[in-house]
Amino acid sequence: SVNTGSEIVHEWNLERERVTTHDSEQSLQDVKILVVDDVPSNIDVLYQLLDAQGVNVLVSTSGEPALEVLEMNRPDLVLLDVRMPGIDGVETCRRIKKLAGMADLPSSS
Repeated sequence: SVNTGSEIVHEWNLERERVTTHDSEQSLQDVKILVVDDVPSNIDVLYQLLDAQGVNVLVSTSGEPALEVLEMNRPDLVLLDVRMPGIDGVETCRRIKKLAGMADLPSSS
């Protein structure tokens, strides 16, 4: 069911000053990540972790608003919850990849 059983498992090895991307080496303060999750505690954990590293964090609580956020912002990475109300993370990812200029956007669900 939606909103139950969500678990975030990921090892973060972020250096405070620099991160290497496919384009170049850049400061983490230049990195923008969109977090899409319907569970507020998951958003809080990710926001605190990423913000502490200087990452610019964008947040959405479901797929439809995430697509709207992407119309005005192009993040370096999208982190998606798989199970959400409305369109799920997998469908959201498919729709993101179809947006102009987003086909190569890294995402994780």
